Amino acid sequence: MHRLYTILILALSLTAARAYDIALAWEQTDAGTVSYTVYSERTPGAFMALGSTNGLSWTVRGLEAGRTYRFYVTGINQAGESDPSNLVTQLIEATVPAVLQNFWTQAISSSRIDVHWDKPTTNTLTILLERSRDSSTWQQIATVPGSAMHFLDTGLRRDRRYYYRARSCNGMGCSDYTAPRWARTFR
Repeated sequence: MHRLYTILILALSLTAARAYDIALAWEQTDAGTVSYTVYSERTPGAFMALGSTNGLSWTVRGLEAGRTYRFYVTGINQAGESDPSNLVTQLIEATVPAVLQNFWTQAISSSRIDVHWDKPTTNTLTILLERSRDSSTWQQIATVPGSAMHFLDTGLRRDRRYYYRARSCNGMGCSDYTAPRWARTFR
């Protein structure tokens, strides 16, 4: 036997077919490791090998919303297969994410406004940001990862008021919009 590995979930993403992908990663803790095997729980308590890799990551594709997935990894070297790594669990929620909280804006120059919010709920995959000059006609300006907590809007005109709103999205749909917030670029 050799050292155990610490596995973590790097990213959860949504594909165009409304299936989810989970990117797993781990660190090499034994220089003699020649490959790694990734395992997934298929039925409660019954794990099955998904495959092997020489790399330090693996993407599990085509997962469904409304299910909990559990994974671990083992390393292979001349002595054989290691004990399992830590077990990682990911619930892919089958609900629309909550509205972003503490949404606010701040002008930081004559051409840039920083837009901020609290860390989104765990089932947020993307955040859609919109901007308006009059708070009634909106245009989407960005789509950022669900783990993001701010967006820097650049290339704006000096001494202008800009309104912003956002919504968090996943495969089930999008939240309601945040209340609009505004900031004025510097003169």
